[in-house]
Order: sequence, then C-alpha cells, then structure tokens
Amino acid sequence: MPFRPMNLAPIFPQPRADPISEPGWATELKLDGFRGLADTINGRMLSKNLNPLKRLQHLLDALPYDCVFDGEICVLDSDGRPQFNDLLFGRGDPVYVVFDLLFYEREDIRSLPLKERRAILD
Repeated sequence: MPFRPMNLAPIFPQPRADPISEPGWATELKLDGFRGLADTINGRMLSKNLNPLKRLQHLLDALPYDCVFDGEICVLDSDGRPQFNDLLFGRGDPVYVVFDLLFYEREDIRSLPLKERRAILD
C-alpha cells in the first residue's frame, strides 16, 4: 500500500504590518512565486491547494529522501531576484526554494517546532 501523508497542507505564514522582535519567531522573505509542496514519497509536486503541478515534476529530481517539503516555486532573474510574471508565463527555469520539512523519512514531524524541523532540513 502506498504511503499517503494525512492532512497534507502547507503551513501558511501570517502577515504582519510591524516587524517581529519577539524571541521564538521566524521571518521569511516573500519570494513572489507559487507556494508548493514537494512530496518525494509519492513523486508529486502540489500547489498550496493540493492540485498537481505536473509541469514542475522535474523539480523533485534534486530532492533527497522520503520527505514532504514546503517551499516556494520561483523564476529568478540574472540578479537572483524572483520574477513572478516569468513564472506565470513559463519564461525561465523554475527553482524550488525549500523552507520547511513536514515529513522526514515517512515520519510526520509537523508537531516539532520549526527550529527543530529546520535543523533536520539543514
């Protein structure tokens, strides 16, 4: 029977108007791409709404292990800046920027603090 992660969904960021200075919080740059889950266990790229992203399946090739990664799919310009319109209209080579790990070696690790998941990801 194939492994099927239950209740699979990205962990959505919470926007704030003011910067966070409290300990224990993490901030991320907005990469201006498509949010995506990379499920190397079942060989699929999924949108944040869990729709298959078949034209981006090749992004799985560089990802190791039996994991589910959370990240952003972007197209970068020659200066390394994300260009949303290039991604939207299929110009340029998409990259997958991983920022979280939800399943590691087929184990659900979403209950671990982000700091610990990132340590495993590193």
